[in-house]
Amino acid sequence: MMRKRYPSDTSWGCNKKHLAIFMIILMLLFGISSPLWNLFARVSHDGSKPYQVHISLGDTLSEMTVMWATVVEGEAGVLYGKSSQLDQVALGESKKFVKTNEEGMHNIHRVQLRNLELDTVYYYKVRTGRYSSRTFSFRTLSEDSNWTPEVIILADMGSSSKCIRPVQTQVQRGNISAVFHVGDFAYNLNSNGGERGDEFLNRIEGIASRTPYMTCPGDHEAFDKFMHYMYRFSMPHSPWPIPLDKLWYSINIGQAHFVFYSTALYQSNPEVAKIQNDWLFKDLSQANKERTLRPWIIVLGHKPLYCSKSVKFTQECNIKDSVIRENVERMFYDFKVNLIFSGHVHAYERYYPLYENVVMQRNYINPVAPVSIITALTGISVVPESYDEENPRTAYRMASENREAFGKLKIINSTHLSWEVVYSDTLQSLDKMLMVQTKLPIVTEETISRLKSYMKDRILADAKWVLTEKIHSTLYLILYLFGLSAIPTFLIVLFKFLRK
Repeated sequence: MMRKRYPSDTSWGCNKKHLAIFMIILMLLFGISSPLWNLFARVSHDGSKPYQVHISLGDTLSEMTVMWATVVEGEAGVLYGKSSQLDQVALGESKKFVKTNEEGMHNIHRVQLRNLELDTVYYYKVRTGRYSSRTFSFRTLSEDSNWTPEVIILADMGSSSKCIRPVQTQVQRGNISAVFHVGDFAYNLNSNGGERGDEFLNRIEGIASRTPYMTCPGDHEAFDKFMHYMYRFSMPHSPWPIPLDKLWYSINIGQAHFVFYSTALYQSNPEVAKIQNDWLFKDLSQANKERTLRPWIIVLGHKPLYCSKSVKFTQECNIKDSVIRENVERMFYDFKVNLIFSGHVHAYERYYPLYENVVMQRNYINPVAPVSIITALTGISVVPESYDEENPRTAYRMASENREAFGKLKIINSTHLSWEVVYSDTLQSLDKMLMVQTKLPIVTEETISRLKSYMKDRILADAKWVLTEKIHSTLYLILYLFGLSAIPTFLIVLFKFLRK
């Protein structure tokens, strides 16, 4: 048997020198954020170093959850404090994540920081065994009634998105309270044996290590029953890994109540979707009882209730029989939800107040129905959207082949909120909206009683829908694995036939 030969120390040193020179040249030619540089960055992972550091809100405003990943095993801990002294320590838990993550980092860690002071800057390092990260920082949220929180909302963002760097710049300026990612991460978290998910979380570390990165799953996370999403993220009011029946939650930020829910469940798991519906009913009912404290109710879910007709795809949001609309539209209407944010369709659309496909008014002053906004221009690098006909239900829409954008929502006070979408390359405004709510919405007991009866009779999804969505997801996965950027025409015809 031939013995494997290794280079001498001298030749290896020479190779390392040449490799370093080569990588510097790549950085100069392509930029440090290029996909080619990310490839070398992944190869050069130090097994002892913590990667993918990201934070999310805990069950209360005085809690923050910190997560990261490593190649090696070790006890998870966070050193933190209100100064660089880091005089406090919190220990956490670690999970081995191997299934469908063969090429990714197998050791994922989570630590919960509790009893934090509000509106305070904290510094922290994550630690696995003897190995620590560099120092990060975050500011806890405020509960001051005069506070004006501003959050960034985006969806359908992959590792190569042009929005990552400008969003990071916005976050580093210190005026962003949180980032909301409304489904579809990395394209996909499980791709390349989990390596794509690692790459994505490394790319957003400059954002997610500094401000709470709040998420809900999209259809691309449904692979293997949301396994990668459940392990890689931790959200409020849920154990970790996130169980299937906890893919939803709500949080209060300033004078707004935010509700995150999973639209993918309505096609993939009707039984769990029924549990989600029951939770939505209770949560929105309670939110309305507290509306004097938090007048704004804002819902976020990956798939939209409505969208314009596409020239490329048949989407559930532009057909008559939508299982998602059947389940949640009346509930959102009766509980006086102000805004519904979604993604999935790789474009931007802002609707007038809309209910049962009818425009209720053509302004945003005391809207009598929810306003739907699709903000997924971050997905155009995967599959850009395009339209060929007008949609009178929209106040503004834009499909682009090459310009990405993200949105900023500001809760100004109890009667005004603003929404602005800016281009990633210039930060110039694409769209603006001011919503005014001078009359506090009132939900009567009679309305709640009728809604409860209505929800009891809902059919969550028929067998054809479930089968079609499973075929849809499987074919999408195959196409993305082979690097195709669009669904061939014969598949579109097939989906249309199955959905009739």
